[in-house]
Amino acid sequence: MTTRNTIQEIHSLLAEADVLYFRLGGLLARLRHNRRDQGLRFDRDYVKDEFGLGYGSAMYLVRIYERFSAAGIGERRLHGLEWSKAKEIARLEPPKLRVHFDRLYDRARRETRQTLIEHIQKTFVVDRRGVTTG
Repeated sequence: MTTRNTIQEIHSLLAEADVLYFRLGGLLARLRHNRRDQGLRFDRDYVKDEFGLGYGSAMYLVRIYERFSAAGIGERRLHGLEWSKAKEIARLEPPKLRVHFDRLYDRARRETRQTLIEHIQKTFVVDRRGVTTG
């Protein structure tokens, strides 16, 4: 494999990883909902024993998935957006996320993550947990 092919393959895998985080969050959200409906637990021990994941990491993926889903933004609209930037955009509450997503997506595609964070903090009121409050 040439260096150029190797670089292309790395970019391809990174793009797939970004989509996989979103899908994983969706599957974990569905499993959490289904287990609770069945009176079964979805807690630290279950997540660790079943998947080898930390509960905090699992819930982080679930929260980001649920935030985008509540705003009507699915996997296709997130395509091409790095996860590190998608999770920053997901700091907005769903109504604001729905309204501002396209502009933030465009900004995220051309700017660094840090610049995106600064823009979100300057433009939107964000609490300590990274959730918009106003």
